[in-house]
Amino acid sequence: MKRKLMVSAVSIITAMSMLVGCGGGDSSGAGGSNKPGSSDGNWEYVATYNDFLKIEGNTYVMSFTSTDEKFYYGKYDYDPETWEGDASLWIKDIETGDEKQVEIDMPFEGSDLYISDMATDSDGNLSLIVDFYNEETDEETFCIQSYSADGEFLSSVNLSDIIEVDTPSASEEDGYYYFNYFYPSQLCIDKNGNYVFCDGNETIYCVNSETYELEYEATADGYIFSMVNSGDEIYVSGYMDIKSDSMVVMKWDTDKQDFYDETYEHIPSDAYYMFAGDDGMLYFNSGNNLYRYDL
Repeated sequence: MKRKLMVSAVSIITAMSMLVGCGGGDSSGAGGSNKPGSSDGNWEYVATYNDFLKIEGNTYVMSFTSTDEKFYYGKYDYDPETWEGDASLWIKDIETGDEKQVEIDMPFEGSDLYISDMATDSDGNLSLIVDFYNEETDEETFCIQSYSADGEFLSSVNLSDIIEVDTPSASEEDGYYYFNYFYPSQLCIDKNGNYVFCDGNETIYCVNSETYELEYEATADGYIFSMVNSGDEIYVSGYMDIKSDSMVVMKWDTDKQDFYDETYEHIPSDAYYMFAGDDGMLYFNSGNNLYRYDL
């Protein structure tokens, strides 16, 4: 599917960026000379990263997450002439470097799959948002699947069974375009162990990880680019005013089902992808540069 290949460059940038939080590494590969500064001193340029995972050839990383011991990633191998390919799930031992492929559960016969996002919970279990697409029927189905830390399949839930999805649409008002579609991504685990994710636009969903019932559906005022876990906290970045290109970060309150009052501003407007380091700070990319934000 052609639209999938658009994430390749993003995945590579994000993969490099996430590993900054691990420390050490070669200082020659990140950034370049164009290094914008912070207007309030809250974020700083990061020039080092670890060369942890190299993906070569017609292959790219779709999404990834990690624990203290394991690095999980989805890999997509494609034919550059037809743009068709195959997705796979891998576990890499951080200490030894050993890798193994995990068999992904396939509930829909005849469908291709794509891993939209992944996250780990406090027990080290892995959860995925998987996009199953049947080219013959043009049907697309999204599931949340759970695996043990070692890759054993645990469970799967079809999001179409619990979330009512509108027909995709687009509209224009006063020169601003509004899109309505459902492409679940930005998977997080809240403090209650439930799944929290967005629809690719401005809506945040929470699904109970035990009953697979929809806990709530909430709408932000703008467009969401990233949602990440930092411990039990969930941070959201995006244009929180649809008519503004001012990027901000806000903390999500899963109890109130709304944002906390405090807003972290002065984020570069092109910092579309954010993630949390193991040092409790947030990281993001702006252009070819990597930055750390001290909350």
